[in-house]
Amino acid sequence: MELKTAESNNKSRLTNTGIEIQALNISIECMLCQIIDNELDIDWIESVLYLTQQQKICLKTAIELDVSQVSELTVSLLAYNRAVEAMCLKLIAEGEILSNIAEAVATLSRKQQPLIERLICTIADL
Repeated sequence: MELKTAESNNKSRLTNTGIEIQALNISIECMLCQIIDNELDIDWIESVLYLTQQQKICLKTAIELDVSQVSELTVSLLAYNRAVEAMCLKLIAEGEILSNIAEAVATLSRKQQPLIERLICTIADL
């Protein structure tokens, strides 16, 4: 009985984590589009960096839950996340928004979406 409860709690935590990863990715992408379209200031990139760091925490949580099918996808997502984080840090270091880098960050964020959708489906199938 306790094992079944633990598995149920694990799946619930994993489901919530997957939803949070997806929500953060959508927020990151929306903010990047605003930055590119409206040439917004560096504070916006700092906000994107914060969201990216929150997403990394969720990804690490998903890995720690130790479900092999989920871990494989999460490791790939973590690689994209680190690239987005590095590019945000580069933009912050430059002190200005460079549109080509901001567009590259947006592209990386968009490329995460199919993996996140697969992650959500994988979690649902558990």
